Order: sequence, then structure tokens, then C-alpha cells
Amino acid sequence: LILTDDGDLDFRIVKADVPDILKEMIDDVVLAKRLREVLAVYGFRRIAYGRNNANDDRFEGFTQQDGFVPLSDTELSWLPAIEMRGEGLFIRLNEEKLEDWENANCSRYDEMKTRLDSSYMGCEKFSPRYVLLHTLSHLLIRQLSIECGYSGAAIKERIYSTYPGSDLKMAGILLYTSTSDSDGSLGGLVRNGLPDNLEKVFRNMLQAASWCSSDPVCIDSIAQGVDGLNYAACHACTLLPETCCEMRNCLLDRASIIGTFNNKGIGFFSNLLYGEETTNGNNASGLY
Repeated sequence: LILTDDGDLDFRIVKADVPDILKEMIDDVVLAKRLREVLAVYGFRRIAYGRNNANDDRFEGFTQQDGFVPLSDTELSWLPAIEMRGEGLFIRLNEEKLEDWENANCSRYDEMKTRLDSSYMGCEKFSPRYVLLHTLSHLLIRQLSIECGYSGAAIKERIYSTYPGSDLKMAGILLYTSTSDSDGSLGGLVRNGLPDNLEKVFRNMLQAASWCSSDPVCIDSIAQGVDGLNYAACHACTLLPETCCEMRNCLLDRASIIGTFNNKGIGFFSNLLYGEETTNGNNASGLY
């Protein structure tokens, strides 16, 4: 058991072993046996500015695209907030494998980046890496909601992806649940982070992701969702309740995980699902 330096019992983590079949793709699995989340309301983005605000200095710099409408007509020294506790599971992908995948598939997401630049949606850390991590997070949440008993709306995500131009390499996802009652302390996420259970979760997740009821339309799509900001991702296979997602169900591509029917090699986990020879055009057995 590892505690923070100040002995804060609201945050407890322990490192778990990575399942053997995932060691080439995943570097670390960390179990957050206890964590605390504080949510504060800073402003509103879905409220248009009134005509009376046009010349108000307090609204200077606020835009509908990248700013917020203030909570009050007068400056506040406090924010309304809620404190919640829960548990979580952190997974960090192998940096070398991820960089190889990025270099091979970066051009695939040029059109997504173009649409994002012209959309009201914003994502400072957008990159092919972010799309992969975000999609993996969604697929794991869908599977974990089956395995551990939490509802699909109860598990949330935090994506730790390298910012463009930054030297700080990040390639992790945090899947967690937090509530103001006892629902956040059931232990289901932590138990599914143990090696045998996590292997089962990944096996079932990849199998579920390999087929969508909307395929082949879904898997071959390069424009779904808000402003066409999703590729192969729909409600039948990848999307989550919006309260779970940090990007309102945008910037997702199931093909980044399992490949497409015609090009299985673009999937980061294709070798695990189909076998290495299959991704190179031959027949071989993977996990199934």
C-alpha cells in the first residue's frame, strides 16, 4: 500500500502486476483503492451572452468557443463544489509501442484534426495518441460495467496523453468511480485490475470491440458524431453516457484498437486479437 507523502488516507494506490499477454503493450497497472474527487462549477459554456454584457469588462476574453460565462454578476471569492470518494484503475501503455503506432498511423487522423479546428469543441491535447487512449478508455468502461457491476454511467475517465510540442511523455488512462455515498467503495474496479481479472477484461473487451451491430458501416466510417469528430464509433459499440466522458463522446475510433476489416494492422491491439501473422495478411490464431 502506498500513501501520499502527507499520509492522506483519501488517496491509496498499489501497483499490480501486468498480465503476461499484455506486457508488450502495457507498462503499468495501478490500483487506486481509495481516491477523492472534488468537482467545482467555474462557469457555463452553453449560455449565450446577453446584449447587456457586450461592453462589460468582466466578460472580456470570454467567448463561446474557449471561455465560460461567469456564475455571477459580481466577482465571487468561492465556487460551489461537491466532494466525492471512490476507487479507480490506472493503466499506462508502453511508450515505445505507442510511438511506433503513432508514426505508422498519424496521417489517418489529419481529417479529424481539421474538423476539430473548425468545431466549437476544443481539445488542447488532441493527437492520434489521444484518440487511441480515449477509445481504449471507452471500450474498457463498457466492459468493466459488465464485469464489476457498476452501471455504465457510474465509471468515469481521465486521459493522460502527451500534449503536442511537450517533452513530457504521457500515455495513461484512469478509470474511476466516485460518489457521495457508499457506491464508490464497492471495490469492483480494483478487483478487476488484478492480473487474472484484467486479462479476462481485455479478452472480453477485444472480442466485443471486434464486431459492432452497425458494421461494416461503422468500422469503415470516417465521419460520425458531433461535427464528424468520430471515425469508427457509435452507440452500439463505443459511446458512453456523456457524464462519463471528458470529451462529450468525440475523438473516438474503434479501428485504432482492433483495426478495420481491410486493414487489421492499424489496430494497436490487433496482434492480441487476431495474431501477428494475421495482421500481416496471413492466417493465424490470436486470443480466440
